[in-house]
Amino acid sequence: MIATRGEDGRIARLRGDPEHGHSRGYACAKGLNFIAGMDSPRRLLQPLKRMPDGSFTPIDLETALDEIAERLGAIREAHGPKAIGLFSGTPPNFNGVLMQLMPDWMKALGSPFKYSTATIDQSSHWVTASRMGYWDAGKHRFEDSEVILLLGCNPLVSMAAYYVLTSNPAKRLKAARAGGLKLIVIDPRRSETARHADCFLQPIPGQDVALLAGMINMILARGWHDAGFCETYVDGLDALRQTLAPFTPEYVAERCGITAQDLETAAKMFSHARRGFAHTGTGGSMGPFSNLVDHLIEVLNAICGRFRRAGESVPNPGVLSAPRTIRAQVRPAVRPWESEPRNRTGYGLIMGEFPSGAMADDILLPGEDRVRALIVDGGNPAVCIPDQAKAVRALKSLELLVCIEPFMTATASCADYILPPKLMYERIDILFSPGGEAVHAATPFGQYLPAVVEPPAGSQVIDDWYFYWAMAKRLGLQFEFAGVPLDMDTPPTPDDLLAIYLRNARIPFDELKRYPGGKTFEFEDVIVQPAEEGADHRLQLAPDDVLEELRAFQATTADLPAPFTHRQVVRRERGVVNSQTDLSDGRGSGQTPAYLHPADLTALGVAPGDLVDIDSGKHVVQAVTVADETVRQGTVSITHCRGGLPDEPGAASRLEFATSLFVRTDQNVEAVNAMPMMTSIPVRVTRSDAVKTTANASQELTEETAPGA
Repeated sequence: MIATRGEDGRIARLRGDPEHGHSRGYACAKGLNFIAGMDSPRRLLQPLKRMPDGSFTPIDLETALDEIAERLGAIREAHGPKAIGLFSGTPPNFNGVLMQLMPDWMKALGSPFKYSTATIDQSSHWVTASRMGYWDAGKHRFEDSEVILLLGCNPLVSMAAYYVLTSNPAKRLKAARAGGLKLIVIDPRRSETARHADCFLQPIPGQDVALLAGMINMILARGWHDAGFCETYVDGLDALRQTLAPFTPEYVAERCGITAQDLETAAKMFSHARRGFAHTGTGGSMGPFSNLVDHLIEVLNAICGRFRRAGESVPNPGVLSAPRTIRAQVRPAVRPWESEPRNRTGYGLIMGEFPSGAMADDILLPGEDRVRALIVDGGNPAVCIPDQAKAVRALKSLELLVCIEPFMTATASCADYILPPKLMYERIDILFSPGGEAVHAATPFGQYLPAVVEPPAGSQVIDDWYFYWAMAKRLGLQFEFAGVPLDMDTPPTPDDLLAIYLRNARIPFDELKRYPGGKTFEFEDVIVQPAEEGADHRLQLAPDDVLEELRAFQATTADLPAPFTHRQVVRRERGVVNSQTDLSDGRGSGQTPAYLHPADLTALGVAPGDLVDIDSGKHVVQAVTVADETVRQGTVSITHCRGGLPDEPGAASRLEFATSLFVRTDQNVEAVNAMPMMTSIPVRVTRSDAVKTTANASQELTEETAPGA
């Protein structure tokens, strides 16, 4: 971005930088509207402390840190370090050092109870890698693919799908398709991305397993798979083939509500290309049988050999990552959840975290070892984690809740202390963190980001990392960051932390700092090397638990149980990042619209802008209807992570709610990662007896958010 400062020293204008080596001038709505968040009158600029009457009062930063440390220390002394947990949201993923620093702090504290939003909508990816194993050299990339398959994924809006269109997605997709790329999209809504598809399948929500199983069965039966790759690197092909045999084109077509011809078109288009990959986003990883959906996506990649081979070059080996030899071999399945430690309900760790779906139980279940204090950094678990009513009850039961948060979110309103952080442009950072750069960038681009402006005058905002250092100092912890002990007498600078974090980087930190506008670095070609001698690990396509999940899916049907009439699916909006609506310009805030096909509106006897009641069997909400021809009939599409606390005065009449209200944690929960069904939820939609909304505010959609834009 190019930021223009005004006379007051604040940013007056933001625009994309056409000379930038990664973005090429592209900026999304969230980035262009960021000034509205930085200078919002709702932004918190002073630490706040909850008073006995429930109100908040400003408190000096260091005094707040003293009091928090005293209360944390008392809880740790009385109940042990496992009584303290940490929940991190999306912003820490884009704050250079935090992804390393937070788990390091938890390690110093002695508690394994770390949670994040990654186990709300992405944990199936981790489960698959840990059950199947993964290919060390990585998959084919978008830039050199002939075909890509996207299931439940809308990168033209989310810009967050791994390896797919994370910058300037519309332009890149159009250019790739002009160059011959074939795009397959599977989604119950003809999404913004689906409108560009060469093959679009619109199945009944919740039937992704059947569709993928049918594709795999067809590819194997017709010999369209990469037999040579499978013979060398795959185990369980015969067992998988036998289990998938019932998924005939006719069975899949009937169960999914598609045609057998469309299924064949998709299978043939994907398998006949030389290079490409399949990927599922939140539509698959938040739905029923989410671990199985993700596993079958990776089975598609495996049987079609969608991986870099020995002798191929790696276009972005990482600017900030440590150099390593990349090999054409399988990294074995590790199944970390089968080892200690365990959480309160028996779940193990996944990628170093406990599942967020079980966090409320870790807080609420009686016993000496329950979580009693929680630090929430850049997250809104009161809105985003499953079963909102239960989640809020858990948060309010804590002995101490601390939020590092720039706005009064639903979660922050439950906190004992709120510490406001610096926002980007006010802090020093790096563009990509090690390990993530190769996912988000096609070329070896790196950037050091100096602060552009000072925080608002008179404010007491902090770098997030300072909280953890300050707590470690006050609690007397031996705090090592990235393997290096920190000076606990003098706080480090952001550059100190970055220098430690990047000390083994391919490009030295001091070299990176020479290019504050970023640079595409030139390396000698990094070539995928042959497998190590004796490396004989293979991708596990049919572990026993995966086959059991397939059999369990076969025992279900696609029929809606009575009295439900529709399936509720989640969707994203361009102007917001999940629950962080304050960082947008506010368009669409105040309501959570229910998008329904016009034929469904007619059948319900309602017009666009009327109210409907949506009953999940767990909770009933009212929503304003919006006609949307892109939604499959029998489906109601609703943006997730909206609204405030469900028990606030007037919450029932506010017409803004979180879909997590519908989510149950006592049924349809994945065994490995406590992931419940958070989309494709059966609901009953009926015309509301309430009065029609004034002026049909939900219809005041801008070109950017309206269906068909």
